[in-house]
Amino acid sequence: MVDKRKKREQKDKKRREALRKAKAAVPRLTEPQVQQAIANSHKALMANDPGRAETILMKVQKTNPDHHQVLANLASALERQDRIDDAIAVARRCAAAHPDLAESHNNLGATLKFKGLLDEARASFQRATQLDPGNSSAWRNLTSVKRYEDPNDADLEAMRAQLDKLTAKDPRRIELEFACGKALDDLGRTAEAFGHYDRGNKQKRIGIPFRLDKLTQTFDLLVEHLGADYAAGGTASGVSQASPILVVGMPRSGTTLVEQILASHPDVEGVGEVRDLFETIESFTPKPDEFPVTVSQLSAEAHAVHGRSYLAKLKGRAPSAKRIVDKFLFNYIHIGFLLRALPNAKIINCMREPMDNCFACFKVHFTSSVMFAYDQKDLGGMYQQYRRVMDHWHATFPNRVLDLNYEDLVEDQEVQSRRLLDHCGLDWHDDVLRFHETERRVNTASATQVRKPIYKTSIAKWRAYAEHLGPLREALGPYAPSATR
Repeated sequence: MVDKRKKREQKDKKRREALRKAKAAVPRLTEPQVQQAIANSHKALMANDPGRAETILMKVQKTNPDHHQVLANLASALERQDRIDDAIAVARRCAAAHPDLAESHNNLGATLKFKGLLDEARASFQRATQLDPGNSSAWRNLTSVKRYEDPNDADLEAMRAQLDKLTAKDPRRIELEFACGKALDDLGRTAEAFGHYDRGNKQKRIGIPFRLDKLTQTFDLLVEHLGADYAAGGTASGVSQASPILVVGMPRSGTTLVEQILASHPDVEGVGEVRDLFETIESFTPKPDEFPVTVSQLSAEAHAVHGRSYLAKLKGRAPSAKRIVDKFLFNYIHIGFLLRALPNAKIINCMREPMDNCFACFKVHFTSSVMFAYDQKDLGGMYQQYRRVMDHWHATFPNRVLDLNYEDLVEDQEVQSRRLLDHCGLDWHDDVLRFHETERRVNTASATQVRKPIYKTSIAKWRAYAEHLGPLREALGPYAPSATR
């Protein structure tokens, strides 16, 4: 018996040695070859094809296992496929292989933050700033997970010192201005905080081609072509009976909180902010700015076909989910199309006091494409257009959209949660009241907030900055608070 075991062990040892030699025999890729693979993976990520990016990077892994950018892109590819634990494992490996590289710790922190591991994320961001005090992204990330309570905090002084070193046009100033603004906001030093927010926004706005007048023209077409006659077109006999849940609204209006509450229900899975509906419509729209005209000309059968296409994309993201939440905020533009293509879809429009909503946007350096957030007049004008479109859908498709107010949700979480689940056709479940305990990926500006129980400190936050927000108040027009409010 002992001899048999020894022979088996010797056999296993030889097999392992042969495998080691076989791996060693595979030639490492040259740096230009690796860089080409990285570039190809980046293209795949930009094309919203993280699976393709993963395939490219895994091949490189076989010969160049510890390359920093390969591991960084691989973690991103895994994270975008909602494989957050795998992404964290790769990011940890990268930080371990490159302990003196600030970006490896910054990337690890970002991945941990998505998972809700905020203490570990804070430590990773802190390490990144220590290794590279000029890493503006790491400073912005650190301030997002840290509350500043000491006016002499060394981090605040370090950020200001970095700002002093940079030229006026250095793009790193943008993130540092927002980071300093957040720290000073925590400390209640509103005048100084606003100065940083204002400078960061103005520099950011320079490179953004946002035109409110052009967007308004598109919304004019929407109101003209997607009204009562369009709604009367009905649905095809073969239309899908599926019931996805769409959460829409302005950024910073409570949409992440609402998605987190829904995703805490055992029958629901949230897939975050995905462009699946936009891409479905773009696939048959030759002129994106004139999509309302194209959509208005679709037959009922064509609506059904495109509805199934959109649904297939969603299901591909959450194959085993009974119900799926799509939280791409700007889907509110396509509510009319959706209600004809998938008549059982449920839509939640998240609303928040306009000044609070817009000022909350003004304080954030968004990593996603929110082009109107960096100017008070743009913000107020965009808010007016958003409300105009939502009023149109309410009139065109009565009782199909639930307006959920952030302030009401904060005031009475259970009552509003029951309204929410009832609208979506979901049975009550107590887990939705413990949304902050739900483990799932959250990669929006509200990633830290939804890891806490409901709190009221964000209500009327704009009032402390009222003297600086005159342009916003004016741009909000009829939605601005009156002098007595």
